[in-house]
Amino acid sequence: FFGDFIIVELSKKNQQLQAAVEQEKIKTKQHSNRVRELQREVLYSAHFLYILTTVVDVAEHLTPARTQLRILRLEAHTVKSLQEKLAAANLKVAEYRNQVQSCKQELKVAQKVLATELGEDVNLQQLSRCPGSFRIRSQQILALQQRVGESSDSSRVGTHGNQSRLI
Repeated sequence: FFGDFIIVELSKKNQQLQAAVEQEKIKTKQHSNRVRELQREVLYSAHFLYILTTVVDVAEHLTPARTQLRILRLEAHTVKSLQEKLAAANLKVAEYRNQVQSCKQELKVAQKVLATELGEDVNLQQLSRCPGSFRIRSQQILALQQRVGESSDSSRVGTHGNQSRLI
């Protein structure tokens, strides 16, 4: 029954890890979408800055130099801010990728442990759908162990009986 407990616990851990991997995949996708959105904002800001610079060049004769400089500084600040946001989002995406990779490795280890406990040919998905099959398998193992014990006991008795007859 201890083997059953270990198998059930490992199966639960396996399912939890699979759920964690799926959650991390979803987070990674969301962050990737956010990165794309920030990249678009940077492109729009750069385009806007280009247009603004062009407008400033055209309006140079109409506005004083200080006003032009203020506008350019504001836009440069906006672009810089968006670039910082993009860099932060890229770091988060990399972090989530690492977490997903770590979860995948933990999942592989758990699957290997389950394979060693249950045997190579056991389908884990099928076992997880039929929780009673663990008990059945455990009962079969215990019955076989008892038969082996009885068989070894009877062979010992037979061997000792033959030795006493010889003496």
